[in-house]
Formats: sequence, C-alpha cells, structure tokens
Amino acid sequence: ATMLAGAENERSAGAFRMAIIPNPANEFCSLQFNETVSQGIIRVYDMTGKMVMEQTVPEGNTFVSLMTWKLAAGLYQIELNSTNGDLQTSLQVNH
Repeated sequence: ATMLAGAENERSAGAFRMAIIPNPANEFCSLQFNETVSQGIIRVYDMTGKMVMEQTVPEGNTFVSLMTWKLAAGLYQIELNSTNGDLQTSLQVNH
C-alpha cells in the first residue's frame, strides 16, 4: 500500500485514500489520491453547510488543485464523490 505525503491528513474509503496538502492552506492546496479517479466531483462547504466551491476531478487524475485564495479564512468540509469511493475531510484556510 502506498502511503501519501501528509499521511496525518489522509482519509480512506477501503483502499482508496485522499490527502490534502498543505492543510492548513493559504493560496491553494492539492487533494492527492492513491488511485486514478475515473469520475469524481469535489464539493467544498463552509461551516454553515453552504456549498462554496464545486470542482470536477479530471478523468485519470491522481490529484486536483483547489484555489483556496477565493475562500475566506476558516474551516471547510471537503467532500469527494467518485467512482473510487466517497470521502470527507476538513480543510483549514488561513490568509
């Protein structure tokens, strides 16, 4: 099993894993996966539950970048819905 960098930020669904690097993030962060994603959507929610960002994972990718400079400083919930599995994790944005 391949460990991802930033394993302390790792979340898994079976063998499928995702890590956010860096976390906390400032201008941007990268969501890294240990498998290529065939179909996936990332949704970012603020603490009130409002969706503030939605991004498709390009087919065949093992990572996706989020432009967190667009977000206010604070704590966010990241949801990945994909054919590989569904994962949730937290992201801290600091500016």
